Amino acid sequence: MFPDCAKQFKEVKSGASSEETKLLMDELKQREEEATKAQQQADVKLLEAKKLA
Repeated sequence: MFPDCAKQFKEVKSGASSEETKLLMDELKQREEEATKAQQQADVKLLEAKKLA
């Protein structure tokens, strides 16, 4: 299973231009930041709920 993933990644990487790769990396970083922020907000809400319970 993993060798297939590595093969597909190489095919995708070789088929993408450096500009496309940069855009995808930027989008990935943005989504990661959004997910981190959402997780932090969920953690705060969970702590607040525990305090009320």
